[in-house]
Amino acid sequence: MPVGRNQRLIAFAWRAGVIAFALVGWALFAWTFLAYWPGAGYDAHTYWRAAQELVAGRSPYSGAYGGLEGFRYAPPLAILFAPAAALSFDGFKVVMVAVNVVALRYAVGSWRWAGIMIVNPIVLHQLYLANVNLPIAAALYSAFRTSSGPLALAGLAKLSPFLVLPQLARSGRRLTPFALWLAGAGVLTLPALWLWPAWITALLATETPAGTLPFPFLPRLVLALALLAVAWYRRSDWVAALAAAIAVPVLWASTIVILLAPARLLLEEWRARRSVAQPTIGDESRLPATPSAAAILRSWRFRPRTPPG
Repeated sequence: MPVGRNQRLIAFAWRAGVIAFALVGWALFAWTFLAYWPGAGYDAHTYWRAAQELVAGRSPYSGAYGGLEGFRYAPPLAILFAPAAALSFDGFKVVMVAVNVVALRYAVGSWRWAGIMIVNPIVLHQLYLANVNLPIAAALYSAFRTSSGPLALAGLAKLSPFLVLPQLARSGRRLTPFALWLAGAGVLTLPALWLWPAWITALLATETPAGTLPFPFLPRLVLALALLAVAWYRRSDWVAALAAAIAVPVLWASTIVILLAPARLLLEEWRARRSVAQPTIGDESRLPATPSAAAILRSWRFRPRTPPG
């Protein structure tokens, strides 16, 4: 059988396998929500309840963190969630699940890969909780590839996404959208400035609840700062995104999905390097040899890379 035909058959089998695996993921997603819809949206309930409290003129920060009413995000996000008070909880769950699905698709780059990711129990669980971690992953990826605007909302939720700002500036990304989004979010709180001291008081009084991963915040923050230094020196976007992902103040199992952003940035960086080394089609004599482990380590020695262009 000709070599070209073998390659086409392998490529076809690979694509068919990927599509089949993705369909399994989407089928699992549909079955989970159809069979267990009443229990979905545990985290979404926190936002829905905070919206009701705010519309009623009460503090959205009065509930115990880790429970159904433990809202702890910055005041602009409390106000952005306020329209949810007009919806039933089921209606709000539909909105939050849809937002998470769209964020997952954007973070991984295609509907096929979104389906494949859903096979991972952590990702499916995050969709079932209807939290904001997948939108945060999407915002973190967007900051390096599309717009830095959504990063403002991600930072108001988890704070650690703000850590990538120096790397964005070093990489020449436009921070104007970020500044405009952040300023707009601040303006939203002008009619309810009392939310800011209520938020700060709630944060200071909040203890880490049971059920979080056993990785204390301070060591993770130190590691994140070290990674930021590496990212600055190496001009590596994915390392900076990784630092932001591991430095979230409270690390739940569902928070791990934020790692989708640095993972995709790493994959894109690897593909970019591979395409540069790719020889001209048809010139097999220029095929690069498979690098040894030592060669890979040498390529990562600590020296700044020359900026493109």
